[in-house]
Amino acid sequence: MPFDVFYVVLTGRFAHSNGRSYSSLDIEKTITLMNEFDIYHLKDRQFNELSGGEKQRVLLCRVINMDTDILLLDEPFSGVDMLHQAGLIKILKVLKDKQAIVVVIHDLSFAINHFDRFIFFKSQDNSNKNASLLYDLSSDTLSNNKMRDVFGIDIELLDHNNKKFVFLRD
Repeated sequence: MPFDVFYVVLTGRFAHSNGRSYSSLDIEKTITLMNEFDIYHLKDRQFNELSGGEKQRVLLCRVINMDTDILLLDEPFSGVDMLHQAGLIKILKVLKDKQAIVVVIHDLSFAINHFDRFIFFKSQDNSNKNASLLYDLSSDTLSNNKMRDVFGIDIELLDHNNKKFVFLRD
């Protein structure tokens, strides 16, 4: 994408535009959101020159700038440093009261400590086709046995200082 970062994030507002130009409200919302995401200082940089984590934050900002009722996010923290992961979690926690947010994430310890609800699907032949709902759980109902059912391996959930950690059992 040979575009500057500001334009990439602004294009998230396209559905709200007249199709030819963006309104002052679109520009204002874009600037505000870019500041929340700590990427406004990147506004004049070319998207294709950013690091992987910066690109991830820009694209997530663009998606949230779309202002939809539902957010579908696939590995939104991938490549993002811990400081900015914490900031993204704060943003998502504010948004969850206004939008339905579905996040696909493979870091179970991170997920358990930051998300409220877990939906697990399982296919009979591991093809990921025709998968059926196995569990719809809150974070406090996750258990070693249920994790074993989902992943087919022996997993242990450890509680420490009101945080949960996931370990593979030897």
